[in-house]
Amino acid sequence: SFTARSFADYIEASIVIKYDIESGKFSGFTPFISGDGFAIEGGQGYIVNRLKAGVVSFKGSAWTNETPANAAPPASAKSNSEWAFIVSGRLDISSSHLMMANSKSYTLTAKNLRTNATLIQKVSEDGSFVSVFADLNRNPVVQDGDILEIVIKDANEKVVSGPIKSQINIGHIDKAYIHIPMSIGHIIPKNNLLMQNYPNPFNPETWIPYQLSKSSDVNIMIYDASGKMIRKLSLGQREAGIYVDKNNSAYWDGKNDTGELVASGVYFYTIQAGSFMSTRKMIVLK
Repeated sequence: SFTARSFADYIEASIVIKYDIESGKFSGFTPFISGDGFAIEGGQGYIVNRLKAGVVSFKGSAWTNETPANAAPPASAKSNSEWAFIVSGRLDISSSHLMMANSKSYTLTAKNLRTNATLIQKVSEDGSFVSVFADLNRNPVVQDGDILEIVIKDANEKVVSGPIKSQINIGHIDKAYIHIPMSIGHIIPKNNLLMQNYPNPFNPETWIPYQLSKSSDVNIMIYDASGKMIRKLSLGQREAGIYVDKNNSAYWDGKNDTGELVASGVYFYTIQAGSFMSTRKMIVLK
């Protein structure tokens, strides 16, 4: 007997999809999923995607009491679209202080921003998720260049990861799936924001929190009360996200560019991230 994994291995398929007639829902399997997936049952039809055309032979007795099913469509030239496509991934909490006591309380929403087609489902107990876009009339559901938006919320409808935007390319189309890792606490804000440093007042060190709506090269310039820049913190390329903890926000040790501790007084800090700039005030108090 086959499982989704052993079946995919046997026929060299990148995905296996089954359709539950009673629930009217699709279930999918990709190599990134842990375990063996669902059981392959006799007399049932499955959607598979092979990376190359060919004939697969099976041993055993043929069914004699089943109505013959329509064969799969013949192999054709490579297309820039798919009528059955899987969005898979895993929700990782290893870098978070949050506990995932009940992963079933997390819900994933996958949306194709071109077509507005949306899938909603629970995240599995092991943190994995598999969403299937499919059209049994074989009309395309995704195409090269589509943007998929993935967001995960908790039982209180609070976003705990995302929204992550991933673009479909021809490689994804060929395999008929895209794998998107996500993590608890990796939240993509809608807007850029420079927040108040903490502690404030401070002596001699402080942390400067901020958030980015998209990946940017980040610099923070520190000025004295006269407007002279005394220190530049070059943070490099940062991914979209929220940087508020001491382990990821900007850190200033209270020193100028020559390595000397600055005097007490009012200072200003400005963030530059792409075209975004914002300034706030802080106080050194000794």
